[in-house]
Amino acid sequence: MSSTHGAGYFQYGFLHDPQGSVSGFLVRVQGVEFTSPRIDTSTAEQLKAKLRERIQSQKPLPGSEAALRRLVEGIQAAILPMKR
Repeated sequence: MSSTHGAGYFQYGFLHDPQGSVSGFLVRVQGVEFTSPRIDTSTAEQLKAKLRERIQSQKPLPGSEAALRRLVEGIQAAILPMKR
């Protein structure tokens, strides 16, 4: 990664291949790194269409209700989700 942006617990930056082309994206949150490979325009358009369809149909992602309930319960009990 050539450089990171952001401050404190959240940083992000682009990953580059040996030729210098962008090959992915990196996010660092509180020291934990998440990477994602670069996707082509066609894949990006397919993902955007699926998201648009899900939003229009107002259907949640599978498991999202349970995840949200765990998050709320953790906040109410003052337990961070990462500690579970």
